[in-house]
Amino acid sequence: MPSAHRQRAATGLIVLCALGLGCGQRSASRGDTGPSQPPPSETGGLRNRQVRNAAIPPGIPSNLGCVAGSLAAASKHSASQQVPIDSTSRIYAALLRTGASARYSFADASGTLLECTNFVSDPVESTTFMEGCVFEAPPVGLLTVTLYADAEDADLNYCLYFANGRRMEARVTPFISHPGISDTIVGKIVDANRVVLSGGTGEFSAIVHVPDGTTQLVALLDDGAHGDGAFGDGVFGGCYLPTKAGRYSALVRGTRSVGLEQVSRTADTSFVVTPTGASFAGAIIETPIDANGNGLYDSLTFEQGMSFTENRRYNVIGDLTDGHGIVIDILRWGFENTFGSTTRTVTLSVKGQELVRHSRSGPWTLTNIRIIRDDAGGLVVATEADYVTRAYDLNQFERPAAPRIIEVSPREGPWNGGTEILIFGAGLAETKQVLVGGESAELMLRDNHDMGIVIPPLAARPSAPREVEIKLITPWGQCVAPQKFVYTP
Repeated sequence: MPSAHRQRAATGLIVLCALGLGCGQRSASRGDTGPSQPPPSETGGLRNRQVRNAAIPPGIPSNLGCVAGSLAAASKHSASQQVPIDSTSRIYAALLRTGASARYSFADASGTLLECTNFVSDPVESTTFMEGCVFEAPPVGLLTVTLYADAEDADLNYCLYFANGRRMEARVTPFISHPGISDTIVGKIVDANRVVLSGGTGEFSAIVHVPDGTTQLVALLDDGAHGDGAFGDGVFGGCYLPTKAGRYSALVRGTRSVGLEQVSRTADTSFVVTPTGASFAGAIIETPIDANGNGLYDSLTFEQGMSFTENRRYNVIGDLTDGHGIVIDILRWGFENTFGSTTRTVTLSVKGQELVRHSRSGPWTLTNIRIIRDDAGGLVVATEADYVTRAYDLNQFERPAAPRIIEVSPREGPWNGGTEILIFGAGLAETKQVLVGGESAELMLRDNHDMGIVIPPLAARPSAPREVEIKLITPWGQCVAPQKFVYTP
């Protein structure tokens, strides 16, 4: 598609969405452009009619699914797309046409042009029109949409709304399981009110995508014996036995025939098969640590037993949160087991300074505690219940160290400011303010050991070089640079 056409097509879809005419749930497949064919005759197909004011599109019920697509055709050429029609249904079409003399048509799988009813058209611009019409239950199969351009380039954006609103619902239970534990795949076709389509005949299946890249086909039955509910209730189920750990996806597809009506739908779902090889053992033991004996806790540790049955690389992770559920720190412990069946003690630790930085006293909660296996894509092997700590006051813990400046560079600049200087030291990451001669400097990128500032100007030009101090302020203290900055006249 030429770039100008692509731009107009994209704009057209935006207009349809903005007018509430659908941002499609699925898109039509694109056809090839070719030499222009004669427009549809006056007895068949969708034709341009006399423009009149009307609601667009006409009489669309609410909450209908939509298939969206767009076409562009150069002068004297045509372009086509195909839309799958998988059940008998009234179709409401909403269209945005650009090109005053452009024409378009809809044809069924046999090539027969479809007659539309309730056609309406409203001008948006001089050569752009919002249009709509209704197709009465075209046959199941591929619907071909064709755009014909005359003397000028043409664009067409459309949304097709299917009146029956039926869709496939699919799920896998349990969502999380282990290798060797059977999962149940369930699918059902429901209407807009989620009433299951039952009766008649049906055929359902699921294509399971295994983590190793292979696929497996599972037949789904409505016999009341495969996790599908009651016999003949329209719910289909099947059992699947995973053998590998990983993330699985399943495409569930089904067709039902009720009287003369045939309905086909698909839906994607997923599930996780977690690996084995490790588990938690025993209770969590909480211990505050005063490493340097100064009466303040340097860290808070959590120890727990862990049993291994396989030689793998494991990580234990837990989120430490405050009373409002905000994460203070994510605690980790890693271990590569090479001893087969064995037990180890896991130690998760948080620095006292991190607790003080968070500014909320305990109790805190160690939550989302899990064992993961690196070789299984980080999938969870085992989980542990939340653990709530004792009550703590932040004054019981070591505070973060006060900042320290080692050097500044350069050490001089013009009196009217703007000089960028670097500050080297420690504890600089949490700097809130830097004062140069008592005036606040602009802060630039910074980390714990270096940062940049922009020197502020003096109020007036000095008659001689002027020395000023550089003071740095953090929540944990302040410091003055050992070298002064010199303003030059």
